[in-house]
Amino acid sequence: HAEVLYYRYEGNQGVLVLIDLSQRTVQEVVRINGDAVPLVTAEVNEALALALKNKKLVDLLGPDYQQYQVANQNAPDTQPNRVEALRLLATSKKDPCYRHRCLSLLFRQGETFLTGTSVIVDLTAQTVRVERPGGVPTSVRRKRK
Repeated sequence: HAEVLYYRYEGNQGVLVLIDLSQRTVQEVVRINGDAVPLVTAEVNEALALALKNKKLVDLLGPDYQQYQVANQNAPDTQPNRVEALRLLATSKKDPCYRHRCLSLLFRQGETFLTGTSVIVDLTAQTVRVERPGGVPTSVRRKRK
């Protein structure tokens, strides 16, 4: 048997499927809360690509902004420009990330993180917010494929 976990952006819905590999049949399909579905590397890569279209972020990262890559277990610790992601779960309906697939991107140069700036990517709405304390948020939006 195998369990396969899917995520649907529309409706923040998770789907858990139990498959009988020997029979090549679906045994069970269960809907689960989308908040319980972990992020996958492809989503973090998509978030990074979307974020790097934000001029304010590009200006902060400098001329080597395209060298940032998503950190993963296979990447060497010596990779100079890494991006890590944290999943954001909003509890207030007033929060733009409420019932959306949002993550906070953390930009690292060696052992130093970019500080004083918050980079929030909403994969559901395809938006990016770059915020600095006391500053005005800037964002970029693109259409989902």
